[in-house]
Amino acid sequence: MTIRRRQGFGRREAAASAPGGAAFAQLAPARAAAVAVPAPPPVDEPPEREALRALAQRLDLSRSALDRRLVRVENKALEATGRRHRLRPLLIIPEPTWRGRHGRFLLHALQLNPYDEWNVAILPADHAGAAALDLPRHPGADIVNHHIATDAVGRFKQGYVESFEIADWTADRSDIERGREEAIERTKQYALECLDAWLVSVGAKKPDDEESASAGPEGETAAAAPDA
Repeated sequence: MTIRRRQGFGRREAAASAPGGAAFAQLAPARAAAVAVPAPPPVDEPPEREALRALAQRLDLSRSALDRRLVRVENKALEATGRRHRLRPLLIIPEPTWRGRHGRFLLHALQLNPYDEWNVAILPADHAGAAALDLPRHPGADIVNHHIATDAVGRFKQGYVESFEIADWTADRSDIERGREEAIERTKQYALECLDAWLVSVGAKKPDDEESASAGPEGETAAAAPDA
């Protein structure tokens, strides 16, 4: 049995809770390299109160959607195996990266959410569930080193910042939006590649397996696992 990628988890938490909307909103300001730009990059602008409220609301919605998705996956697993299995969500780009020096870039400039489908895999919590569902067991830890993920996001951020310099030369602010869209695409692709690499490392996917997604218990899970 296989899983496709995309999941999430969690519920609304207070400002001091982790990981919650307000807690993520209190990330320290990022410091982008100084370049000639038509206006200060949003990645460096301290978010206003309205922006923080909007972020907290966005994260709450993302976490709630992940809760619902987790329930659906559990119900599909029950239908497929005749018994309930404990499943856990796994953040691919890990939480410390979202809280780190590029967190403001991910959350505010790119408007990405850590709990959205592209960054979350849902996996069995124990060996029994893994065997029954033919999926790798949840590792109980991050699958991507925080520092490595932070460096990768930093490269995507630099490309975005450079789009302001391009816009300064071309007098076309659409270059900035193109830079933002490219950073979003690169971030999501990085998450997929990290998940695929982990699946290969645990023997749940063949290195030369070109099919990156197929229907699993719910048809919207994380990434393809190889056939037995």
